This record gives sequence, C-alpha cells and structure tokens, in this order.
Amino acid sequence: MAEVDYSRDQVGKSFRTDALIEICKKINKKAVVKKLDQELQPEDAHKFDMLIFCDIYDIDRVIRIDTLLRESGMQECGVIFAGQMGFYGYMFTDFGESFKMMNTGKHIPVLLIENITN
Repeated sequence: MAEVDYSRDQVGKSFRTDALIEICKKINKKAVVKKLDQELQPEDAHKFDMLIFCDIYDIDRVIRIDTLLRESGMQECGVIFAGQMGFYGYMFTDFGESFKMMNTGKHIPVLLIENITN
C-alpha cells in the first residue's frame, strides 16, 4: 500500500473518512470510492468489491457482515477493519480464500518516536 500523508487543507474535516476518500481516489483514479451516509446492512454488503470499516468498534457487526459475505459466496470482496486509539492502532483484513500474499522480502524497519514538538 502506498504511504500517504494528510495535507494541510484536510485538517478540520468532519471525519477522517472524508480525507481518506480523497487520498484513495488519487491513488487509483479508476476506482469508484464513496462513503456510505447510512448504516450498511449486512445483506447489502455484496454490492461492493471492497468494504473498509474505519474506527467502528462493534467487532461483532463487522464479523457478521464478513461471515455473510463468505457464506454467500462473495469470496472476491475484500474486508478491511481498522481503527486507531491514540498511538495504538489495529487492522484486520479478509480478502477471501483465493487471495495469495507474496513476500517481497522487503525489510520493514521498526522505528521509535524520540521527540514530538508543536
């Protein structure tokens, strides 16, 4: 995944999602990226190629939607569930049974924050 940073004009958006949608559209101009303004119903999840849940803390709901997708045969629909709480963050991905992950051999460094200034 490309490393992206928020720009100054994105500060003050009502949700991080709004800024992330703009970034995703720039990464792949052919992809249709949109934010749902209503609650996603599990039975409607099959209409999408990728579902990204950000800062949603109802893990049971996300698992229920993911399970419905897999049971309905929607193996190609990817699910990303991610959140952030201060300096702590987490991410769960499920791209279906046919997804293969390749190790590029690229070493990812571990970095420590030494100083934060304002």
